[in-house]
Amino acid sequence: MFYQVWQQPLMTLNGQHLVSDVLALCGGRNLFAAETPLVPTVSVEAVVAGNPEVMLTAGTGATPSDRLLADFAMWEKWKQVTAVARGNLFTINGDLVNRAGPRVVQGAEQICKDLDTARSRRPAR
Repeated sequence: MFYQVWQQPLMTLNGQHLVSDVLALCGGRNLFAAETPLVPTVSVEAVVAGNPEVMLTAGTGATPSDRLLADFAMWEKWKQVTAVARGNLFTINGDLVNRAGPRVVQGAEQICKDLDTARSRRPAR
């Protein structure tokens, strides 16, 4: 999985962040878990090379904003990335996962649901 914090510069979260714990709880693996610092800047090439099955970003509010949709628009040209090819680009209300608190349970439920959706899009073996 690739968790996109910001587009310009392209930022993510490492394995020490609460979001990585939630991803693991849902059966996901953070592509940049081993990076430092807590919020590392990464390159588009590193994301493409990592070929995530799912991309996730967060914002304010319960529904995706125009900014969030624009953040993921940059990935549309990278059809060789599994997340893009399968339409596994998900958004979540950042208030549910970016801070430790009781609402993280709601955020985990949403992320687990999104990962289940991504798994359902895998080709049959």
